[in-house]
Amino acid sequence: MKIIKQRHKNGCGVAAIAMISGRSYKEIFRMIHGKGRAREYDGTDLDEELRALERLGIRCSVSYRRGIIKKTELGLISIGMGKSYTNHMLVYIGNGKMIDPYDGKVKLTRWWEDAFYRMIRIEE
Repeated sequence: MKIIKQRHKNGCGVAAIAMISGRSYKEIFRMIHGKGRAREYDGTDLDEELRALERLGIRCSVSYRRGIIKKTELGLISIGMGKSYTNHMLVYIGNGKMIDPYDGKVKLTRWWEDAFYRMIRIEE
């Protein structure tokens, strides 16, 4: 999987979908937000993410969880971050590891093991 960093402050969802699909950030951004110049925006919501995955032919399921992921599944994880509890999208690549689109680094999931999160599991 090619690592793609987010280009906008709130572009983690776009970058995560680009990584999962093997498409470019620009292509996914335009698919979700339409053509026009890139701008700061409020990010993506669950409906936009699911519509984009469906358009790309990627089957998935959604669940809400708490605690460490122990399975070797591929998916998009949205976790609450900071005092405002805004969500941040990451790509779970299995075996307790995820890619953070903010900095493009592979991280271990244990740093947020008590967090409540949403998992969009990619069905292969």
